[in-house]
Amino acid sequence: FLFATIRNGRLSMDDLGASLGTVLPLASSAGVGLEEVGAVLATLTRSGVKAETASMALNAVLADIIDPSKEASAAAEAFGISLSTAGLQSEGLVGILQKLGGLSPQDVSQVFPSARALKGVLPAIRNLEALSDNLQAITNRAGATQRAASMMSGTLQGGFNQVRRTLEEIFVVIGEALAPAQKKILGFVQTALKGFRS
Repeated sequence: FLFATIRNGRLSMDDLGASLGTVLPLASSAGVGLEEVGAVLATLTRSGVKAETASMALNAVLADIIDPSKEASAAAEAFGISLSTAGLQSEGLVGILQKLGGLSPQDVSQVFPSARALKGVLPAIRNLEALSDNLQAITNRAGATQRAASMMSGTLQGGFNQVRRTLEEIFVVIGEALAPAQKKILGFVQTALKGFRS
């Protein structure tokens, strides 16, 4: 996710860290995934928006979706968009931005009246193809990383299981080898205890 966002956008690791610090609290509470956050940040920075401005704009977009004014909510509904946490979770952030794609800047400003949110929305909807490509690239990269981690985890777990089975087999062999000696020692101890009793 991190490296794919940096590669697809125009921001450094420090830029991305600061951006995520700004956006993630609100994004995670709204159920927006890291991939969508990364795709929007990559698209905005690639289109010339500075990373700091992009993160503040994205935060404003999320805030306007989660808690819209009555006017913005009515305007969005007229365009078939639900400004709410439920709408965000069902459509996805990128899905909502794609629905705005055919609207004029004036119509978009009715849905997102804040200047800060518009700094994120307008460049994103002007670059919907790049946004979609970025989301796919980041999702694929995150999926590949997760699959690699799962494989590594499976490999490690498989290795630990093999070691455990080998040790169990060794202990069984040792136990069988020591069994005659254990019987002799046990017999000696029992005889000694009988002698003490009498």
